[in-house]
Amino acid sequence: MAGNSILLAAVSLLSACQQMLVQEAGQGSDRPGARPARSTKVPQPTIKASLHACSISCLARLFCYFAFQVGRARLKYKIMPPAVSGSPEFDRIFRAQQNSVEFYPAFMITLWMAGWYFNQVFATCLGLVYIYARHQYFWGYSEAANKRMTGFRLGLGILALLAILGALGIANSFLDEYLDLNVAKKLRHF
Repeated sequence: MAGNSILLAAVSLLSACQQMLVQEAGQGSDRPGARPARSTKVPQPTIKASLHACSISCLARLFCYFAFQVGRARLKYKIMPPAVSGSPEFDRIFRAQQNSVEFYPAFMITLWMAGWYFNQVFATCLGLVYIYARHQYFWGYSEAANKRMTGFRLGLGILALLAILGALGIANSFLDEYLDLNVAKKLRHF
C-alpha cells in the first residue's frame, strides 16, 4: 500500500515539474506582464536538464521513512539507543535501513551520471524503479531475511544499469570533445 503512495507521489512530482517547464517555455518577452529572462552564470538549458534527476533526488529522501520505521521498532521491541541489536525482528528492520543508507550514495552518483551524460528521462525512470526496489527490499527484509532478495536484485540491477549508461555517456562526451566523434548521433542515423 505504501509502495503505491510513493509511486503516486513520484508521478505527481514529475507531472508538476513538466507543467512548470511547459509554462516557462511558453512565456515570451513580447507578452505583456511576462517575466524578464533570468540572468545566471549557468546556462538555462543546463538547469532545466537537471530537473528530472533533481526531482528523483528529492524523492529519494523518502528513505528517511525507513529511519522512522527503525524508531518505531525501537519502541515496539524496547531497544533504546545506542543499542543496535535485540530481537530478530528489530535486527532485520535495522539492517534493512542501514543497507539502504549504504546504497544511497551509489544511487545518487549513478543517477546523476546517467542523467547528465546519457538521458535525463531514462535515468529518471530508472531512479523511480530503484526507489520502488528499495521499498520492496526494506519491507521484504523486515518480514523475513529471505524475502529481501527480489528487491535487492532489482535495485542492484538498476544501479548497474545506471552506472553503465553513465559510463557510456561519459565515453561519448570524451569522444565528441576530443575526437569530434559523436557515437550517439551516428547511432541515430541507423
